[in-house]
Amino acid sequence: MYEKEEVRQNFFYLNRDFIITHCLVDDIKYDICNSVEMVSLDDFDGYETKKYFIPPFDKKLTLEYTGILTGKTGCCPYVRETVSLEFTFIRWETFCYPIFVNDNVTFRKFLSAKLRIDITVIIPDEFIAVTCMPEVASHAENGVKTLNLWSDRHNIAIAIAKYTIKELSTGKFYLFGEIDSVTLEKTMIAAHNFMNEHFGARDISNRTNYAAIPNRYGSFATHLTVFVDEATFKSVRR
Repeated sequence: MYEKEEVRQNFFYLNRDFIITHCLVDDIKYDICNSVEMVSLDDFDGYETKKYFIPPFDKKLTLEYTGILTGKTGCCPYVRETVSLEFTFIRWETFCYPIFVNDNVTFRKFLSAKLRIDITVIIPDEFIAVTCMPEVASHAENGVKTLNLWSDRHNIAIAIAKYTIKELSTGKFYLFGEIDSVTLEKTMIAAHNFMNEHFGARDISNRTNYAAIPNRYGSFATHLTVFVDEATFKSVRR
């Protein structure tokens, strides 16, 4: 649901694999799918996305949508979104939530502006969601977990898989399969020492999370959460 002050233009963008299933404009049902077109975004080298147009409204806009992340509709080459039912990766680049941005504002400027985004993730109980986003609340019932998260709009990263968790002195590790904990800890300490020696001393919190992701996704770090290619851990696998 979006309040009037959150929507300052008459359109929004959404992943082209997604479909709006329900739309209310001031609590009145509206067929928004009659007002959609495919567009190319110059900011992202011609990335194609859906552009939905909305009518004027006084109070609020309510949207429900569904879709399957195919791994082919992210706006950046390294964002494949998902590779199988066993792993899903969601970042803002997947356009997995409605993006309201004025035509007169570049996406880069839009993303750098502070604006809270609330996201609810519903996953089977045997899966774990690793994210850089603060958790507002969580609930588990009937084999399903519901996580309520929030973030600035550019700081969204969620990896979902059947992770094995290892808590070591160097941080918490979310891994695919079993890893030799002693070797992993020695490897991480050596890596920390190397980085401090060559790039300046820096304390690395033992509260840091390390989440394995499929190879060639492009490792990257966020605040207290590091997403790492699975191949990085192969040398310490049993």
